[in-house]
Amino acid sequence: MKKYAFGVDVGGTTCKIGFFETDGKLIDKWEIKTNKENGGASILSDVAQAIEGKLTEKGISRNDVQGIGVGVPGPIRCTSFLEIPFSVSFPSIV
Repeated sequence: MKKYAFGVDVGGTTCKIGFFETDGKLIDKWEIKTNKENGGASILSDVAQAIEGKLTEKGISRNDVQGIGVGVPGPIRCTSFLEIPFSVSFPSIV
């Protein structure tokens, strides 16, 4: 059974990241700068790198991670996906 999960809150200034056990216990939290250059093209890779770094720091395998939840600001279409975030742009997603 996978033991860990991450939660990411993408904001206009910082991305706040939480590292949790799957029962909801917070293990760690930190934030990284939201790089909005080039329409925010590197935000997801920056978050991935931060998460990889935390796993390495804690000596935890990716295989032990259940998933990653990401919240971004902006309206949601009734079809359940992000329309356009107000502070950043993810052209390859929206």
